[in-house]
Amino acid sequence: ILRIIIQVSDISILVYLFIREYGLRFENYPRLPRLLVYFFLLYFAALVVSTTFSAHTLAGVQNIFRTTLFFLIFYMLLGVIKSRNLLHVTLVSLIIVATILSFSMIVILIMSGRDLAFILNPIRDRNYGIYDNINVIGMYIIELFPLVIAGFFVKSFNKLLLGIVAFVMFIGVILVASRVALAAVVIGSCIVFFILNRKMFLIFSGTTVILIVIYIFFNPVKTQMDTVLRLREGLSLHDDYWKLALNIVEEHPILGIGPGAYYYEQFNYVPIMLNTYAGEIMVRYNNMSSGSNMSHNYYLVQFTDMGIPGLIAALMLPIICFRILYLSYKKYQKAGIDKYRYLLVGISASMICMFLRGFVESIGILFYGYISIDLPFWLIFAMAIYLFQMKIPEREVDIKVTPELKRN
Repeated sequence: ILRIIIQVSDISILVYLFIREYGLRFENYPRLPRLLVYFFLLYFAALVVSTTFSAHTLAGVQNIFRTTLFFLIFYMLLGVIKSRNLLHVTLVSLIIVATILSFSMIVILIMSGRDLAFILNPIRDRNYGIYDNINVIGMYIIELFPLVIAGFFVKSFNKLLLGIVAFVMFIGVILVASRVALAAVVIGSCIVFFILNRKMFLIFSGTTVILIVIYIFFNPVKTQMDTVLRLREGLSLHDDYWKLALNIVEEHPILGIGPGAYYYEQFNYVPIMLNTYAGEIMVRYNNMSSGSNMSHNYYLVQFTDMGIPGLIAALMLPIICFRILYLSYKKYQKAGIDKYRYLLVGISASMICMFLRGFVESIGILFYGYISIDLPFWLIFAMAIYLFQMKIPEREVDIKVTPELKRN
């Protein structure tokens, strides 16, 4: 109940700020990039059509309502960010959240009487932190760590503070024990260094290669790292969920089973016996997740639920994101405004990591508007849109707008 009260209060404040800024004159409302409008039209068309022909229409209507509300929140947040120039406030707020989530795991670990050696225990649990889903904590770190690394290149940013934040987040990655999160942190850092400082890229990537070689050829190190990163667990049922999703796609390729129908349909396509250990875990996960699509793949979630239109929308989103980021980067590079160029590099690295993560995880990009897991990605995207649409003051730089920028 408290969570609902807080969310309703926050949304009410957001609506008040938006109306106070723009009133009810729709011509004054901020405009979205044309490509993003096309995405919304396709995505909602896929939602409505697949829900209409689904055997579980009511579940689809619920998802349509929640997704619509989510994107209205995103639109109002974007409008408030633009009207009040809250780019840096948004960035700092997201970094603070990721840092708090990471630090909470360290505190709870210490309060439980454990130390970092605990991560070497092969039968340790992962149920620590102030968020009930520890993989969501890893998701926050994946999204914000590249932005922290990019911040080191901004002269006005406090390097000591950034160093502390990066260290806390890295410890958070170790405690999360997520192979995907660790790989994403390394990849995101490599992308930032490759674009902004080739010397640092060579040092960082070279160090990473040396560590990988040590892991491969030194058995004691390999044994400990296998435990830390849970490599002995293999794909942790991901492959079974992928087979389940592909079974659904094989039978419902055009319009899918419908948003929200996964709860009712998944056991008709399960590739394993439910009376096995793996099958019992699937049943338990289904109950814990309230029947959410457990395909462990962002693209398969859209494909299984909404068929080919959903898959097209899922693939369309990264294309739109990187198109906007590329045009924005070229604009600020030409203008010589390094601060925003560095920020765009961090955002690009973050989104690359998230879309790659989408091949092994369902949540964090677009999961029917669950605020706590989808909003961070869209807030980062809102920062990119803000920079894309921001006009560079003539007194600061005389920039020529190319026809390509005008069209977008």
